[in-house]
Amino acid sequence: MGLFKRLNDMINASLNDLIDRVEDPEATLKQLIREMEENVSEAKDRVIDALSHEKHLRQQLDQEHNEAEKWHLKAKTALDNDNELGAREALTRKQQHTRLMALLEPNWTVSHDSCTELKQQLQQLELKLREAQLKRQQLIARQNVVLAKQQLHDASNNASTENLDQRLAKMEDQVFAVEARAAAMEALEHEFAPLQQRLLEITDNDDLEADLVALKNELKTRQKAPIK
Repeated sequence: MGLFKRLNDMINASLNDLIDRVEDPEATLKQLIREMEENVSEAKDRVIDALSHEKHLRQQLDQEHNEAEKWHLKAKTALDNDNELGAREALTRKQQHTRLMALLEPNWTVSHDSCTELKQQLQQLELKLREAQLKRQQLIARQNVVLAKQQLHDASNNASTENLDQRLAKMEDQVFAVEARAAAMEALEHEFAPLQQRLLEITDNDDLEADLVALKNELKTRQKAPIK
């Protein structure tokens, strides 16, 4: 009965109270579930043995009952045939089987009651095991949420909003500077383009005038030269 006393203690224990008293609930539940699974397996073996014994007693009891009934009928048949000696012998055999029944029945009753109690305890333990398994799943889910929140908190501390704002502002300033430089260069190009075109035109006109003067001088020179 030592096993089922331990099982009863485990069944009657409050999982919530147990978890509240430990630093690592998940590890405690894992160990508890492992122990309960071992106890369930051991308890099932005990229950199977007890049921097998109870069934064997029941078969013996039924067999003795059938034998007693059989000899009772034989005794009745013997009397119907005026065979008192045969009836006495049959009743003697009936009494032997009846005495065996009287010995077997209390044992079977105890075995039957014990099996009923053991099956109930096993069912309670299996329910408690399922409860512990569900509790562990809930704790794992809650622990994952806590870890996720902690990671988010750490990430927030490592890259605070203030630092992020400063970095974004610096990047924005750099973009503005590049954009301003590009705009200035474009404005200068638009501003100097007409002037450059004018300078090119002036240069072309000067060259044209120079060529015209040179050509006129060349003609004058030819006209003054004596004819040979």
